[in-house]
Amino acid sequence: MIARFVTLLSIMVLGTCGRGGDEGVDLARAMGLPAEVGAVCGNPLILGEQIADINGPGSCGVQDAVRVYAVGSVRLSPSAQINCQTAQALYSWTSSAAQPVAEQVGTKLTGMKIAASYSCRRRNNASSGKMSEHSKGNAVDISAFQFANGETITVLGDWGGSEWSPMLRTVHANACGPFGVVLGPRADRHHRDHFHFDVSNMSRRYCR
Repeated sequence: MIARFVTLLSIMVLGTCGRGGDEGVDLARAMGLPAEVGAVCGNPLILGEQIADINGPGSCGVQDAVRVYAVGSVRLSPSAQINCQTAQALYSWTSSAAQPVAEQVGTKLTGMKIAASYSCRRRNNASSGKMSEHSKGNAVDISAFQFANGETITVLGDWGGSEWSPMLRTVHANACGPFGVVLGPRADRHHRDHFHFDVSNMSRRYCR
């Protein structure tokens, strides 16, 4: 009897390994997300799945990595492989800054284009120098935003001179707080087409 119970328990554990929590399932299904998606990182509005630790090579890797498909009702395309600190910061910024600013201009943010999440590489894809925060799961890059009114805006096309420019500049500025490093088109040529957000340097934020 005991052996049978242990076997059943093992099957149950294996069956749920890597899945998101039960919270958030209704929202995930309503958004048409994959069946394995539920709440992760202790937040019912961060929708994703737990994945195995990402190991190496070298100093690269992410412990307790998650694959995030959506924050609240805002879908990420493609999903982002990050750690929970980054996921929480992304949710905080989306819910407190990006979504309210969208609503102020009469629409709703529904999606964000993820230009990069986990990637084992050096900063700015250089051949030498410091490793990128992307190599630790600490960073996410966003290149475009989709709205309920059907419009899509891009950092490259709308930062400098469209009607959406003020909104982009506002949400970029408001990321300094949830994230410790915030970079965009004003930072350097490497960030002319996306926002880079990461959770390093939280005690002395660097935002440009």
